[in-house]
Order: sequence, then structure tokens, then C-alpha cells
Amino acid sequence: MTAYRQMPALNGVAFLVVFLLCALGTDAEQVGCTKRVVHLTITESQIAEIEQGTTQGHQPWRSNPYIVAEAALAQVESGINPRTADSIPYKRTVLSPVHQLFKFELNDSRHVDEISVRRLHWHNPRTGKTELTGVWWATKAVISDCAIPARK
Repeated sequence: MTAYRQMPALNGVAFLVVFLLCALGTDAEQVGCTKRVVHLTITESQIAEIEQGTTQGHQPWRSNPYIVAEAALAQVESGINPRTADSIPYKRTVLSPVHQLFKFELNDSRHVDEISVRRLHWHNPRTGKTELTGVWWATKAVISDCAIPARK
């Protein structure tokens, strides 16, 4: 008799899990997907070199967070054609004035990659002060094998 009474509760829990997944817009298939986090290393000397270069007019693309995210995507995902990279669908989330997150939908490989870009605090040797970089830096990539949800 006890086992019979526990069955409906278990079914109720399973129903609740499926209901919550649907309510959150997450496909049940995606629950078990794996994600790999890549922290992109940036040294103080790289920051100084790029900051100096951009003040001299080099690499102006670094002032655009989307282009920095796109370049990082090409770095972590081999096989992306640079000529068509700007046609990859993406969603940008501004987390703060110095932090943005880009989610790229890679249709050919059926998954989503997230690239986090930031303006960093660094010690400017010229002024001796800690300040924000004038350019954006890709700091983290999250590569998942989660399927792209079907568009409605």
C-alpha cells in the first residue's frame, strides 16, 4: 500500500519538473547538456601594449564589444569562416557599462556559445594610476553542446 501512495507523488514531481522546464523556455533535452568554460588569459603587458597601440590608432575594432566577442568566438571555435562570422545570429546582454555577454547561435554545429567581454581595470604605467581600459577584452567563453531551441 505504501508503494502505491508514493507513485502519484513521484509522478507529481516529474510533472512539476517538466512544467518548470517548459515555463522557463528550456527544452527537456537540454537538461543534460554539457558546458565547457574557457577563461581567456590577459596579461598586464598585453593590456599595456594594446592600450598604447589603440591610442596611436591601431586596432580600432577593439572599441566595439561585438567585434571583440566575434574575434573571440573565432578563436575558440575552429572552422568559423571570418567572412561570414558577422552573419551568425546572436543576442547581446548588457550586464553593466563595462561588461557585456554575447550568445552566438551556431546553426552548423547546433549549439550556443557565450562570450563575455569587459573593459578591465589596469595599472597605467604612463600615469601611475589604475584606470579602465579604453578597449574591450574577451574574458570568458562558455561552449556548450546544448541544442538550439526551435524558434517559434
